Amino acid sequence: MRLPSSLISWLIPFMLIGCADDEEQSKHDWMDKQRAKMVRALKDPDSAKFRDEVLHRDALCGQVNAKNSMGGYTGYRRFVAGSLFFVIQGEPVQFDQVEDPTEVERQSEIINSLQLAKKAVYVAALDSGEDLPSTEELHIAEFAALWGEYCGS
Repeated sequence: MRLPSSLISWLIPFMLIGCADDEEQSKHDWMDKQRAKMVRALKDPDSAKFRDEVLHRDALCGQVNAKNSMGGYTGYRRFVAGSLFFVIQGEPVQFDQVEDPTEVERQSEIINSLQLAKKAVYVAALDSGEDLPSTEELHIAEFAALWGEYCGS
């Protein structure tokens, strides 16, 4: 049985909407998974508030605010969450546990780029005669490297 062309023309937009809805749902599911990783690392996971979220280069970029151990909100901080890692500004990078060889290789590349960012901070301190960088300064360098690579400026 052959469908009339007018019926086919009428059905095509609905079929395309279904595909777009599936793709949009998949994107939202991925974003929810990235948020869930970060929330688990917070002192008060139920207090997490997200804003200014944008998908860039296989990463979710945005800001998160949550309560600290004293019960007060810390203020919005930028974050980058990819399929292999996440980092909240001022915190150490946290990597997902991976077993797939391709993911292990990609994670190694990310770690190497972070080592280079930290090395640059050390070299700058040594060249200028300043004290060696603190752990916090190294976290700042790591965050800046990941934000720059995945989220842009």
